[in-house]
Amino acid sequence: MNTHILQKKSYSPKYSSKKILIDGTEWQYYDLGKGKKTLVIFPNILLFPQEWLEYVKVFDKTYRVIIPVYPPLSDYRLMVRQLHTLLHLLQVKRFVLLGNSIGGMFAQAYSVSYPEDVEKLILLATIAPSKGYGSLVRMLSVIGHMVPSTLVQAFVAFGIAISLTKSEENRKKWGPLLKKHISHKGTKLSILSLAGCIYSFCFGLKEEIKQKVPLTIIDAQKDAVFPFIFQNLSKIYPQAVYYSIPNAKHLVEINKKESLVQILQALI
Repeated sequence: MNTHILQKKSYSPKYSSKKILIDGTEWQYYDLGKGKKTLVIFPNILLFPQEWLEYVKVFDKTYRVIIPVYPPLSDYRLMVRQLHTLLHLLQVKRFVLLGNSIGGMFAQAYSVSYPEDVEKLILLATIAPSKGYGSLVRMLSVIGHMVPSTLVQAFVAFGIAISLTKSEENRKKWGPLLKKHISHKGTKLSILSLAGCIYSFCFGLKEEIKQKVPLTIIDAQKDAVFPFIFQNLSKIYPQAVYYSIPNAKHLVEINKKESLVQILQALI
């Protein structure tokens, strides 16, 4: 397996990411905190992992916190295999896994493929395999490949708009970052690649999933990205512990940070 550590790249005054090549694919990741235990966060895609960096200071004394940044891979199986390779190279053998949004899909697949790695699984604002949702994403992906990047960026902007609560704090704090993310030249490639992951996950991971690790599911009550009609988590994971955050939209890690921190502190 071809791997190579590259230079550090700074994304904030406090935290820096590193880069690594895995079978020719460049990965970025954050490796933060000084705790003896390990927390791995598979983040949402819309903001990249910046919103999760704010949570590091809550857990960094107890946990080593690892947050990967997804490269443009179009199949969830390949994504999960390379995530496993990344964590293996970082000498992470046993950890709490938190999967947010599409990261929750990767987390489900990871814990099924590598249950010995995962001490506890937490899913946030995500869905289990849904052929209906997969078909919808496939249709949008086909359209996305045929239209200019600006239209894909407009679609991302709409998704962000319905995922954030309308607050002055959100606009001031996250507005500039969101604008930068939406206008990035790689946005179309990233979104369409991850759409391929969603489609392959919805049709590839069997619905009779048998999770072998303790599972907690946290949903956003007003999630418009993964609407209730597609959230078949309770059917597939009847033994899971459930939390529902009232009035939370899809970007619950931004909209309801205090509520989410309380739940996570109780869980881990």
